Amino acid sequence: MKTVTQQSSSSRHVASNDILIRYNAHTISNDNINELIFSDDCCGVVNKCEKLTSQRDCLLSETTGIAIHRWEIKTNSSSIATEAEMDELTCILQDLQNGSISHGISAPTNPSRFSENTKKNEVDKYEVIPSSEIGQNKRLCLPEIFFSKAFLSLKYNIILSSNSNEEPSEKNITSEHAEITFNAKDALCEWAECQSHLPHPQDISDAQDKSNQSYRGVSVLKTIDAKLWEDRHQKQLQKQFNNKHVPMNHSTEFHYDWTFSTPYCGTVFHSDKDLFWNPKSTSGFDLSLLTDQSVPILYFDNIRMYEDDMHDNGYVNLSCKIRVMPKCFFLLMSLFVRVDYVTIRVKEVRFFCKFDENGRVWRDVTWRECQWKDLETYGLPSKPAMWRSEEEGCASSSLGGNRSHQQRLQMMIKRLPKSALPDDVPEYSFVDLQQQQNKK
Repeated sequence: MKTVTQQSSSSRHVASNDILIRYNAHTISNDNINELIFSDDCCGVVNKCEKLTSQRDCLLSETTGIAIHRWEIKTNSSSIATEAEMDELTCILQDLQNGSISHGISAPTNPSRFSENTKKNEVDKYEVIPSSEIGQNKRLCLPEIFFSKAFLSLKYNIILSSNSNEEPSEKNITSEHAEITFNAKDALCEWAECQSHLPHPQDISDAQDKSNQSYRGVSVLKTIDAKLWEDRHQKQLQKQFNNKHVPMNHSTEFHYDWTFSTPYCGTVFHSDKDLFWNPKSTSGFDLSLLTDQSVPILYFDNIRMYEDDMHDNGYVNLSCKIRVMPKCFFLLMSLFVRVDYVTIRVKEVRFFCKFDENGRVWRDVTWRECQWKDLETYGLPSKPAMWRSEEEGCASSSLGGNRSHQQRLQMMIKRLPKSALPDDVPEYSFVDLQQQQNKK
């Protein structure tokens, strides 16, 4: 069992104020988040940033993000959830699995449409239930390490102007905005709702493969020793009940995806209308901007959402990385799952935005998976140590050092075969946050 960290580590990098001023950007902090967003004149942002230059050290200690063009990009690392927070979320997830409520961002009637208000209303009506009242009836468990308040937010401020390239000011800014957020709670809620679509093992005939039941990428996996243990324990239960039918509450079957393989792609919200991800046949990412090393990185952060070592049977980690440059931003949300000697699974969602495209955000989704027994078929190693991720603390001389191992791991991941996406998740798509009408 690895050592549990009490605080989600942050890899935040913020450019110096003189660089931010050069590109008409500024930091957002807890104290000045309201007063620094907009100014009376087009040069106000620069003037305010100049005043803060001498206070850089103090400001960075309170920095929560960066404002550039019409975007407010904020990140927050978090401590591990308290017992009360874990109990509350466990109750919500359990009801989602049982189908007694539905989560607004998971597989809606229109699969590309999201209702943030519905989700919030459903979650808010729940009361905190003490762990003593959950008892043995709890069938879902949270990841061992769950950063309850970790998030990444991309907020786009809508302006009303005949000139779409006009910078926001008090004259044209409105309260209307759009936002794409990423947090562990929404990710796990979408994961839990998928559980309600998985059949109970007792409802699956012997002719069907119980290990091949999946819904939107969520399935129940077993370690190589799990089946042997279940058979042995089942015989003990049958002997206890005199070879009669074993009651369901004594079943040894897993009833949930203990790898926490959520299909979550972020939460989208608009203050005044519904938003749609419009499918495209190709990616809209501008690689020339992403690979341009002549411009500085204005802001970078790596936010860990949750992780678990699956009782020493592997590792799962969900994280978000954001990189902001003068002309664009790039975000990668990655779910890495390793079940030793069973499977390797990677779900990656990439977001890209050029600041001169008036709120258009591009999204690429890639899922990859390979059964352990097939790794060598793709020329990939079958030793679990070679698949250890950065968050597991894999730096060691036997692996050639952390940096070189991570580069090797990323190359290995790219060689994993792609797996099918859910019908409601296009491989390439975009959403227009500024436009009142969707563009095709």
